[in-house]
Amino acid sequence: MSKSSNAITAKARAMLAEHLTPVDYASMLQKKTIGDLAVFLQNHPLYKESLEGINPKAIHRGQLEVLLRTGVFNRFAKLIRYADDNAKHFGHIAVMETEIELILMKLHTLSDQDNETLRQNMISKLPLYIGNYTSFPLEDLAKSSTFQDVLTLMKGTSYYDVLKKYEQKSLEDVDFISLEHSLRTRYYATCLDTIDRYSNNVSKDKMKEIVLSRIELENIAIIYRLKKYFTVSKEYVKQMLVNYCCFFRMKDLYDMVNNDSAEQVIQRLEKSRYKAYLSNQKFLYIEHYAQRISFNMSAHFIRTFTDPNLALLAYIILADIEIQNVIDIIESVRYQIPQERVKALLIY
Repeated sequence: MSKSSNAITAKARAMLAEHLTPVDYASMLQKKTIGDLAVFLQNHPLYKESLEGINPKAIHRGQLEVLLRTGVFNRFAKLIRYADDNAKHFGHIAVMETEIELILMKLHTLSDQDNETLRQNMISKLPLYIGNYTSFPLEDLAKSSTFQDVLTLMKGTSYYDVLKKYEQKSLEDVDFISLEHSLRTRYYATCLDTIDRYSNNVSKDKMKEIVLSRIELENIAIIYRLKKYFTVSKEYVKQMLVNYCCFFRMKDLYDMVNNDSAEQVIQRLEKSRYKAYLSNQKFLYIEHYAQRISFNMSAHFIRTFTDPNLALLAYIILADIEIQNVIDIIESVRYQIPQERVKALLIY
């Protein structure tokens, strides 16, 4: 293994050791204002750099969130610096989900052009700090005024042929659920293709396990939610699933759809190989369960294996989950949500 590879793994582990602890989260839950939270994070080693120079008394919740997410990506960029040419291909994977979110947001904005709130929300959410890794210029997406503008911008990207299928439709008639499903399917296919092409045999299986488990857990979450809260046909549920598996087979997922109640879906999950990553945690809601499994799996891989590509992929998942924890705490302070309720949702 090269010195650069060792550097990535060592740096990722060092960053992980600086992440928020249970004691940190307990302290944050005691804060009464967003300014108090900002001061706490300013004094934390991991967030000090990204929050340097801010005025805690004047910072807005949205500004704080942008700075925190910028900090995550800056740390990822520091890891990428040590990477070889193959590992750098994983930089785009780290931003694809954000690209998809922005594309969908833009199309929603175009479908309701009289909604000024949607337009302003689109502009405010542009994460310009990831511009070096995106497959299209974010500013050009913001400036697009028609679906055709967006489609033209996507030429040469992995999204073009997905969006091309909707070219003849009026935006008011677009099935956005189906479109999002198609874009996320493309995202996962790109992830797996990148792993196949640019990772070595040592890390390939574990990296695929991270990606495939996320797909599979999303599939299980879809099955659970649609059974628990909606009355839809079994065929509709099956159409919503992405055709990739990790510890289950598609046959097993279809069996859940055909025969299981929502509670039985959870029982299957708890008896599967995922139980090693559940840590006897009480079930709160399906997304929380899935995120906890991803967190524990990624933490295990980053602490156990030395491959740099695996470290890159695992670290960005862990960092994203921590940022979501912080944002949940910020929201709880803003809306005066009881501490115990928020604490139960945190993943660490």
